[in-house]
Amino acid sequence: MSTFTVNTWSMFLLSDGSTDVDFRHSHSIKTDTIFTIPAIPAIPHNICNHIFNGNVGAPVHKKLQNGAKVLEFGCETAIWTTEVAAEFPDSEFYAVDYTISSDSSDNNNNNVTFIECDILKKKLPFPDNEFDYIFSRDKSVIFGKDYFHDVLSELLRVLKPEGWLEIGYSCAPGRNFSPALGRLLFGLFSWAKLHNIDTNLMTNFESHLKETGKVEIVDQQVTQITSRADYYFGEVARENALSYFNLTKDVMAPFMKMTFEEFDILLKDIENEMRQDDGVVLQQKRVFAKKKNEIMHTVEPYRLSLKRQQSNKENF
Repeated sequence: MSTFTVNTWSMFLLSDGSTDVDFRHSHSIKTDTIFTIPAIPAIPHNICNHIFNGNVGAPVHKKLQNGAKVLEFGCETAIWTTEVAAEFPDSEFYAVDYTISSDSSDNNNNNVTFIECDILKKKLPFPDNEFDYIFSRDKSVIFGKDYFHDVLSELLRVLKPEGWLEIGYSCAPGRNFSPALGRLLFGLFSWAKLHNIDTNLMTNFESHLKETGKVEIVDQQVTQITSRADYYFGEVARENALSYFNLTKDVMAPFMKMTFEEFDILLKDIENEMRQDDGVVLQQKRVFAKKKNEIMHTVEPYRLSLKRQQSNKENF
C-alpha cells in the first residue's frame, strides 16, 4: 500500500475503485494499483478568476440573476460554487465530488447543496435535463480514455436543452521547451503514453463535443500566464508548477532513471528557467457548449414540411 500527498492545485486519478480519495486542502491517496498523473499542473482559482475577469464565462449571467439551476462537476474545495452562489443568490447550486469536506459544506450560502458521488463510476444523481448551467475546471485528468465519453455523455444528459456547459482546463506550454522543463515534460508524456493515457483528449475537446451531436454552439476562450519574475502572477505560477512537479518525484525519478537527488537538481534547473525573461507560458482554456433543443430540431423540419404542403396546394 502506497500513500501520496497532493495539494489542491494538482489532481490524481486512480485506476480502479480501491481508493481513498480526499480532494481537499491536503489530500491523502492510498492505493494498491497504478495511479495516473496529469502532465499539466492546474492554474489556481484566484489566477483563473483574474485572467478571465470573473468566474462565469458562458453567456448565462442574466439567467443566473433571474434564477437558474447550476451544477459544479468535481467541486474539490467548492470555491467556485461558493463565490458564484454568493453573487447570484436567486440561483440554486449543486456541487458534486467524491467527498465533501466540512470546510466546504459549512459555508453560509443557503442556495448551495453538496452531494458526494463517485463521479466516474456512477450516474449523476439527477434526472435528465435538470441544469441550466454546468461548470467544471481542471478535471481533464478524470477524462481518461476509460471514462471520457461516459462522463461527457452524463454531463450532457443532465444539462437542459439550450443550457450551457463550461469546461476549463490547463493546456501544455508551447513546444519550444527550455532544456530542463522539456526533459521533465517529455518524461511525463512518455509515462502517460506507456500507461495508455491519452493526453490529447482535452486538446481536441471541442471536436469531441461536436461529435456527440447534442450541442449546437461550441466556443472557446484562451488566455495565458507566464512564470517570469517580473510578471504579477509569476511567483505563484512558479510555485504552483514546481509544487506539482515535486509531487511526481516518487514516480517520475525511477521512470526517468534518475536518483531523487538528480530529480531535485532538475527541478532547481526548471525553477531557474522559469525565472528568466521569457519564462514559461502556461495557457488556460475554457470551452463553452450550448445543448441542442431536440424538440425544436424535430418541430422545425415538420413546420417547414407543412408550409411546403400548403404552398403546393395553393399553387395547384
